[in-house]
Amino acid sequence: MSIAVIDKFRDEHRFLSNFWPAPAVYDGRTYPTAEHAYQAAKTQSPDIREAIGQEPKPFAAKTHGSTLHLRQGWTEGLDVIAMSEVLSSKFRLSPDLGRQLMAMITLLRMSVL
Repeated sequence: MSIAVIDKFRDEHRFLSNFWPAPAVYDGRTYPTAEHAYQAAKTQSPDIREAIGQEPKPFAAKTHGSTLHLRQGWTEGLDVIAMSEVLSSKFRLSPDLGRQLMAMITLLRMSVL
């Protein structure tokens, strides 16, 4: 039996990328993309979060986030919790993306039966 794997976020899977232009929320603030929100979650500084949220492109937000001193607990599981919150908000705030995600999950489940 073959299991379907999504290993690249391009073509019909592009919407899964954190760089996809869809709003995401973290800690009550809305960011332009999931990447912006995830990078902002790395710090507790409101000023730095604001600066990350103002970055013009997701890659710039990622670059900014890579320079941060990580908040306490980030590498002990807070990163996974933050990503879960960010992605949940992304698909909740954009119902069309949520439907696409559910359709993809259905197809993936069918591929392993």
